[in-house]
Amino acid sequence: MLSVPWTLVALSDGDRRVTVRYDVAGCTELSHVIIHQTKTSVVVEVLLDDHRAGRLCPAYTTSRLAIVRLALPLGSRALIHARSAG
Repeated sequence: MLSVPWTLVALSDGDRRVTVRYDVAGCTELSHVIIHQTKTSVVVEVLLDDHRAGRLCPAYTTSRLAIVRLALPLGSRALIHARSAG
């Protein structure tokens, strides 16, 4: 699995719904999004499955959206990128 960078697209539903944009390439696809929430921060990690091993993959990159729901509104908490490989 690959942890990849993302950008914030929108906060909605009273700051409980976070929409992020991330990039996928030829043989990668979204596996899942991990959210770690504390009183002071929310860490978001976007994980991709990498299916390149032993395959020829198309040479393209495209953006996708992921939407996650927080237990509590983001409010004044910091929104943080998890460490990524990209």
